[in-house]
Amino acid sequence: MGIDESITRTGRTATALAWTRLVVVTASRGLIAMVAGLALWAVGPALLGWHVTTVSSDSMRPAIAAGDVVAARPADADQLQAGQVLLFADPDHAERLRLHRYAESTAEGAIITKGDANPEADSSPVDASDVIGVGVLRVPLFGQPVVWAQTQQWVPFTATTVVLLAALVVAVQPAVRRGAVRSETPPPGWQAPPDDHRLRSHRQGPAGMRRRRRARRRGSTVVAAVALASIGLALATPISTAHAAFASSTGQHTTLAAAVAAAPQGLQCTTNSDRTSTVTWEHPGGGQSFTLLVDGRPAGTLGPDARSAKISLSSLFSWSRQKISIRSDLGGSWTATSSTVSVSVFSFLGLGSVRCV
Repeated sequence: MGIDESITRTGRTATALAWTRLVVVTASRGLIAMVAGLALWAVGPALLGWHVTTVSSDSMRPAIAAGDVVAARPADADQLQAGQVLLFADPDHAERLRLHRYAESTAEGAIITKGDANPEADSSPVDASDVIGVGVLRVPLFGQPVVWAQTQQWVPFTATTVVLLAALVVAVQPAVRRGAVRSETPPPGWQAPPDDHRLRSHRQGPAGMRRRRRARRRGSTVVAAVALASIGLALATPISTAHAAFASSTGQHTTLAAAVAAAPQGLQCTTNSDRTSTVTWEHPGGGQSFTLLVDGRPAGTLGPDARSAKISLSSLFSWSRQKISIRSDLGGSWTATSSTVSVSVFSFLGLGSVRCV
């Protein structure tokens, strides 16, 4: 192998490494900039006195999904109207918020709300004085880590944290590394051409090189400071969660009637060919509605005649085992809960499956 061929190979390797570095650093900066931008959008309204909340379930799909952050603007009672998405104190669960759509009003002036994905309206009317605000801004997926933490899905939570920290470390590095080719040991007999960068740097002197290094360090410091400040502000801002759910139901629905609460029996789980699972049960009826529980938390409202619920993916990243049960409801504390079945949920970028265990 001659000297010219050795120089050519060295140059090609250095060029490939330089382009790889440029692409990786640029992509990391883009990711950090996107996260920082979402953080500012998520917490900015809170600085204006709006209420910022993370949606914890999917009863408002497709308009709003679990993991979205919604900013609700305060509104007076006379400003509320049908069709608006309202954030209000959950009338069925103390110290919990609910984010549902204003469906209609009762004769007494109370508000009937409904989740877009739920088959029926909410059973408890809402007083206008309990409405915290009207949803006007949605930041998609920014609150997903909050949902993962609440449901103890530590694998996607940890993976996302590691990726963001790695991206932040890479983002503060210079995209173009000066003198990378120069560090290679030249083959014997090789002489630099007259316009070699080293000669230009030598003519400019050490002071010029130090100024450039300081400028690069300042630029990297600014990038890191802006990203950390935005993300830190988002973490420091108290963002509550609002309840919503991720199930679709089958069966017809009738008017809720008084009856003795009886727990659903014969709970079974079936894995479907479309990568979803269906939970079925038996119940004597009696006008009771049902609530789908995921790890003991309400995740969907089902009608009195429903005897099955289809469970599908609801987040971009998920890897967990969840316990599913069905609760029959008569309103208030008149409830009875079935036994549980387990499902394994895996999702990566929205691709995956829900399988019975």
